[in-house]
Amino acid sequence: QELMHRCADGIIGVCLLWTTAAWAAETWGLESLTQILSDRPASPRQYTETRESAYLQVPLVSGGVIKLLPDGTLVKEKSTPYFERLSVDRTQITVEGDGFSRRTLPLTDLPAIHSFTEGLRALLSGNLKTLDELFVSEMRGSRKSWRLSLKPRQTQAARAIDRILVTGDAGTIIRIHIWEADGDSTLLEL
Repeated sequence: QELMHRCADGIIGVCLLWTTAAWAAETWGLESLTQILSDRPASPRQYTETRESAYLQVPLVSGGVIKLLPDGTLVKEKSTPYFERLSVDRTQITVEGDGFSRRTLPLTDLPAIHSFTEGLRALLSGNLKTLDELFVSEMRGSRKSWRLSLKPRQTQAARAIDRILVTGDAGTIIRIHIWEADGDSTLLEL
């Protein structure tokens, strides 16, 4: 009888472990991801960007630092193969760099950039409502290895962006791959 109780305890323990593991796997999703990302302070990240285009004979590879400032401004400072600083706040984009003067354009003129940056801000801040307004999202994978697919909802953004694939590990974004409607693509590895 004692042996039966031990076996029963063992079976119950295994069932509880399996149930807990299954529950943990089921609860991982977009809400969990955005919660983890929003809890982490945004810090500057080194990046390598690979741009492929029908107009390029070989992919264009560049690198630098990307950061999200506390006010929501996204800053991408390219250091190789040349210096360029791109800054996107909530209303405008500013570009400056080697060989050209500073230029500023309203984001209303650039719906794809506006959608992408607002979507990235929404993802990092845990704002699921805004993310859902801008993109149809599909989350796959586990906490350790996830993939978030984003397709623009707005017609103007969809004319420029076909889809975006964000991959990562828990609260760390590892890659952002953007496929444009014209077939060009950009891979940002962080």
